[in-house]
Amino acid sequence: MSTEINMILSSNTPITFDSKKLPTNTSYNELPDYFSVTILSYDPFGAGDMYYEVRSVITTHPKIEYMDGIMRIFLYCKGKNNLSERKEYGERLQEVLEYIVDGAVRENPSRIVTQMNDIVTETKERAEVTERYMQKWDELEHIKRDLRSAMADDVRREVIEEVRQEVTEEVTAKAYKKSAKELIDYGRLLGDSEENIRKRIVEKYDFDDKTIEELLVR
Repeated sequence: MSTEINMILSSNTPITFDSKKLPTNTSYNELPDYFSVTILSYDPFGAGDMYYEVRSVITTHPKIEYMDGIMRIFLYCKGKNNLSERKEYGERLQEVLEYIVDGAVRENPSRIVTQMNDIVTETKERAEVTERYMQKWDELEHIKRDLRSAMADDVRREVIEEVRQEVTEEVTAKAYKKSAKELIDYGRLLGDSEENIRKRIVEKYDFDDKTIEELLVR
């Protein structure tokens, strides 16, 4: 599987061949030069070389030099160094390409490869830290979900207990009042005095005065 990396190098103005992108009344000569650098893991032209430089030519008059500010460079990472006239530059370029393809660092690497390797190493470390952080965050989320679930169960149990207790107290109070009312009616049926009936209610039931008065109302 081939890998292709494109890098665009230009002057400060945006890269374009379209004169419409130029401000009004601006000369065509103001168009910036265009340089395209394509790094490849395969040989685009089959010559086995590392460096291919492509410029525009007048095909009908190849001897006439034509400079339109456009240059394309193709770099085959595994090609042989064919920059014999710029040997030192070619060797540095070949070292960079080796690093791009294989991540290989020579015994005495150049400054640019050292810088590239530092950036890659730092990026990897950041990725590992991010991954560890995400794992820890996921673990904490699971713990929080478990805690919320456990708390929800506790709250449900407390609510159920409170409701049960309230219902029990309400039912018990109603039963006591009914029993007390029957006791009052029975005492009156026997002709007992209101004072004696009140005493028996107080002794048997823990009612407040207001409740007793309500029960004694005929």
